[in-house]
Amino acid sequence: MTAVRNGSRRQDELSALDRRIIEHLQADGRRPFTQIAAELGVSEAAVRARTNRLVERGILQIVGVVDPGKMGFQQALIGIRCEPGRLVSVADALAALPEVDYVVVTTGRYDILVEIVSEDGDGLLRFLTDRLPAIDGLRDTESFTYLRLVKQTYQFGLVVPPLLGRRSPLASIGEPESDLGDLEGLDRAALVGGLVGRPAEDRAAYDRIVRIVSWAFLVVTAVIVGASGLWPQTAPAIYILLGLAAAFVLVVHDLVPAGALGAAKYLLEGTVALTFATLLVLLTGGHASPFFFTFPLIVGAAALVVRARATFVLAASAVVGYVVASALGSVPATPTEVVTVAINITAMLLLAYVGSVIGREQRRARDAAIRLSAVDPLTGLFNRAFFFAALEREMARSARSGRGFCLLMLDLDELKTINDRAGHHAGDAALRAVADTIRSGIRKIDVAARYGGDEFVAVLPETDPTGGWVVAEKMRLGVEASEMEGLGHSTVSIGVISYPRDGATADDLMISADRAMYASKRAGRNRVAGPETGVVDEDDAAPRRARAVAR
Repeated sequence: MTAVRNGSRRQDELSALDRRIIEHLQADGRRPFTQIAAELGVSEAAVRARTNRLVERGILQIVGVVDPGKMGFQQALIGIRCEPGRLVSVADALAALPEVDYVVVTTGRYDILVEIVSEDGDGLLRFLTDRLPAIDGLRDTESFTYLRLVKQTYQFGLVVPPLLGRRSPLASIGEPESDLGDLEGLDRAALVGGLVGRPAEDRAAYDRIVRIVSWAFLVVTAVIVGASGLWPQTAPAIYILLGLAAAFVLVVHDLVPAGALGAAKYLLEGTVALTFATLLVLLTGGHASPFFFTFPLIVGAAALVVRARATFVLAASAVVGYVVASALGSVPATPTEVVTVAINITAMLLLAYVGSVIGREQRRARDAAIRLSAVDPLTGLFNRAFFFAALEREMARSARSGRGFCLLMLDLDELKTINDRAGHHAGDAALRAVADTIRSGIRKIDVAARYGGDEFVAVLPETDPTGGWVVAEKMRLGVEASEMEGLGHSTVSIGVISYPRDGATADDLMISADRAMYASKRAGRNRVAGPETGVVDEDDAAPRRARAVAR
C-alpha cells in the first residue's frame, strides 16, 4: 500500500507539513496516523485532516500497488502519433481501455505515451493487433515491451523540493517548518495569553539563568585577573569593564521591571555581551587570550533560546569581534596563531549550529507535548482539560472588564443510533463533521472543545445572550444542512447560557449549560434552549436564524 501524488498540481500548493505527510504515506500507505503524528510532532487530528484534504483535492491517492512482473503480467510502453486534430479524442479513447493504466500527452517524437498491462503475451498481442488499431485517429505506433523493471517508485514530486526547498538549519525556528508556529488547531489568543506554554514563566527562567551565569562569570574573571597578575598594564581597564558589565546586569535583570524592554531586551543583551567579550579579549592578549571561550559561551547559549537567524547574526558578529580583538590586542600573529584563531572560529560556528538544532528540536518536542495535552485527537478541537482552563481564564477576564460571555453546550443527536446502524467509524465521521461546523462558526478568540462523548462546548468571549443564540442557531442550521453519505442529515441540541447571569463559578456554569442542553432534547431535539427561557419556538427563531445566516 502506498500513496501516489497527483503530479498535475503545482508544488507550491503544498505546505511543508503536507509534503512530509506525503513522504510518510509514499513510504508506507498503511502507516497509522498516530505514528506519523508522533514522528512529525503534530496531532493525529492534524495529520488526518490534512490527508483527507489532500485526497479531496485530488493531490493524493492512497491505493494498493503491485509489481506487475511478479504477478506474471506483461507490460509494454506504446508511443503513438495521431492524425491532426485527433489528439484529445485518441487520448480519451485510450484512457477508456481497461488494459491501459497510464496515458500522457507529450512533446517530442510521439504525441501520446501509453503503458498497458496484460495477463500474458497473448493478451498483449491481442491489444496491439485488435483493440489498438480500432481507435480512430491513429497514424502510427511503436511498442516497447518491458524486459525487466529496474526501478519503479512513487516518490515523484517530492524529490526536488527537499533538495532545493528544504528549510536551512539557519532558517527561522518557530516558523511553519513543523507547523508549530500556529499549533495546528490551537487558538492563538489563548496561547499568547499564556494559557498554554506560559511565556511569562519562560522569560522568568531565562532571566534567572542569565543572571546567575553573568554574576558567576564576572566574579570568577575578577578573581583570575587579580590573582594571576598576568595583565598588570590593562588590569585597571579590565576592572572598569567588569564593573560596567555588572551594572548592566543589575539594571536590566534586577531594577528594570520584567517585560518592560520586550523583545528589545534580547537584542540589547546580545550586543552588550559581544562588545564585552571583544573588549575583554582585546585587553587580555588578543589571539593569546584565555577568555576566547566567552564568545562560544554567548553564541552557544543564545542558540538554545533564540531563532536560528538570530543565532547566525550573533555568530557572525562574534567572529568579527574575535578577529578584531585578536588583530588589535597583540603583536602580528605567527602562522600557528593564525591557524589557532581559524580553528577557534570554526569550533564556535559549529557550536552555534549544534545549539540551534538542539534548541529547535527541544521546542518542537515541547510544542508537540502541548498539542497532545490540549487537542482532542478525533475532532481536532480542544479537549476537556484545555476547555476548563480557558473557562477559568475567561471568567477572570470578564470579572476584571465587567463584560460577560456566553457558553454553548451541544449534543449530537442519536449518536448511538448512528453507531448501531452504520458502525463506530460512521459515528466518528459524524462527530468530526459537527466539529468542523462548530469550528467554522466561531471567531479566533472563541474556544471550542469536545466535552466528552457526543458533547461539545464553546466559550464566546464578550458575547451577550442574543449574540450567543445567534451563534448557536447558526451552528444548528449548519449541522442540519450537512449530509453524510449513507447517514443523511445529523442534528444537534444546543444549550445557551451566559456569565454571570447563569452561574458565578465554572461548576455552576456547566450545570446550567447541561440543564439548557437537556431542555432542548426534551423538547424534541434539533433546537436551541436556555436554562430558564426554555426552547426557542419557531416564531422567535426566525429573526435569529436570519441573523445567524448573515453573521
